[in-house]
Amino acid sequence: MWYSDIGGTWQLATLPAAPHIDRIHAIAVTQVGFVALGLVLGPEEFFTQTLTSSDGHSWQLAGSYAGVGTDLAEINGRLIAFNDGNSRSDPMYSEDDGATWNVVDNETGVAVGNGLVGLLEADDYLWAVVSDDPTEDASIKTPVELWRTTDGLNWVRVAQLPDSISVNRAVMADGPSGWVIAARRTTFSGEGEQNNQWFAWRSSDALAWEPAATAPEYVGQIVADGQGFIAIGRDPGPCCALEESNVRQHIWTSGDGSTWHQQSQKGWHGREVDFITAVGDQVHGVGMDWLLGPSSGNFAWGVTWQVDRADLLD
Repeated sequence: MWYSDIGGTWQLATLPAAPHIDRIHAIAVTQVGFVALGLVLGPEEFFTQTLTSSDGHSWQLAGSYAGVGTDLAEINGRLIAFNDGNSRSDPMYSEDDGATWNVVDNETGVAVGNGLVGLLEADDYLWAVVSDDPTEDASIKTPVELWRTTDGLNWVRVAQLPDSISVNRAVMADGPSGWVIAARRTTFSGEGEQNNQWFAWRSSDALAWEPAATAPEYVGQIVADGQGFIAIGRDPGPCCALEESNVRQHIWTSGDGSTWHQQSQKGWHGREVDFITAVGDQVHGVGMDWLLGPSSGNFAWGVTWQVDRADLLD
């Protein structure tokens, strides 16, 4: 884990010596600093270890729970953790910054936790995009729903996305130009043949939605700013053997959330931006450059990028 000021030098953070954290799955900004969900893989079991930090540099152990926590958010002082879709279980909540965790066991909380494909905190609500999983059964085509909560426990369904069918992953964002949701539907047929479909919707109030004119592809994050939206993601190449030469970055922009334009992929073979933030007239990105690693083996170097917002055409 590393920490840095915006545009500054990155430094290695200090983590507890034990237990060994195999990977960090999620980090949330809270009222006291930062909370992270780390995966610990043991010889016979695995669990989620909570880490806390006031400055992003020094991290301390907090509580833990069984399962693989992959999504984390705070709403009105309560932490909500959702678990990996491949081992779905009820969501967890903590009211003491991750020291102790309890199961969300009410009907609406379980419904959201078992179908979560996207999460956003905005306008004093925590928003969840909820869907059935079509991965193993392409005939599943139930509509995608949008839910929200003010306490992380009790959820209200506020919309059904028009002309939608079940998706595996969704990303949501809001800003001066409105609200957007971009989603991917992946199914398999034949001898493991992978089929991808891309969808997007826009709204002015997050309650009434309409399909976008075009949809960005391979979206992992959307950032909203005064000029519209920037969507990023990576295409890992053919399923299912990742090789550095196959990775290619996708960057899309939109002024209104309805019509999306893909940026040039020149120079992005073997490189990826995994997280961006817009600061003034600059867009800062953090990602991986697979071309800097050794000629054999899937190893990459963490790198940063910076671009003038004006250079990203809407």
